[in-house]
Amino acid sequence: MKPSDIVKIQTIVLDPNLDVIATSIKEYKGYNFYDLLSPPKSAIRDAMRSLKEMQSISADISISTPLTPIEQYSVVILRTPSHYFLTLVPLTPAMQLVETVTKLEEYAYTDQLTGALNRHAYWKLLETMLYEIGRENLGLGVIFLDIDGLKGINTNSGYAEGDSTIAFVAKCAQKSLRKYDLLIRMGGDEFLAIFRIDPKKDFTVEDMAMRILNTVRRESGGNISVSMGANYIKPGVIHTLVSGPKWKKTWNNLYNDLDSKLRKAKKEGKNQAILSL
Repeated sequence: MKPSDIVKIQTIVLDPNLDVIATSIKEYKGYNFYDLLSPPKSAIRDAMRSLKEMQSISADISISTPLTPIEQYSVVILRTPSHYFLTLVPLTPAMQLVETVTKLEEYAYTDQLTGALNRHAYWKLLETMLYEIGRENLGLGVIFLDIDGLKGINTNSGYAEGDSTIAFVAKCAQKSLRKYDLLIRMGGDEFLAIFRIDPKKDFTVEDMAMRILNTVRRESGGNISVSMGANYIKPGVIHTLVSGPKWKKTWNNLYNDLDSKLRKAKKEGKNQAILSL
């Protein structure tokens, strides 16, 4: 569906007395524009009459006739030497279009199983966050986590149970994070948590790692655990990162280090977080 299928732009031409002499909305023809306004707004009428030639104004208005319901429009009014030209955009369809686009974007950026962000959102939101915290001189916490023993769950209880476990862990991580923090499903049972840290006020990256570990253990009754690699990126490093032309390559090096720490946590007994020093 094209935007033009949802939002249809309308036009009205008025004579100097504000009578409708031409319009794409046939029901409005023959009326005086002031009488169409619901309720009548003398401020708009006065503003129109005070316009000089080739000047314009814009406003949100409601229009109706005795035979038509009230319609809301965003209107641009242009005065010419002999007429007023009105361009109207229906507000309700426009808002529906915005809502539709928002939902589509959310769908494109959200992992449908877990509600976490997906890899499509990863680079876009990461870059935005890095520039924001760089400007605010904050640090960044990054945790790469993986579910322990998921392969055994899939083998013994089926893939549906495995999917439930993945969704459960994502919910626990989201419960531990703040609303403006990022949780990305990188694939399978691997998640990346990215969160800003104010060195003067906030918790440490180790605090967040333990919060997620404890939430998973507590909420699952000890039946599910995760392993993690974690890192704290200092404000000075963030400044260097965002100012570099190859920042994605630098970030990937940080990500690979996290992956190594995660594998080490798995090897050394699981159910733990290993921090980069």
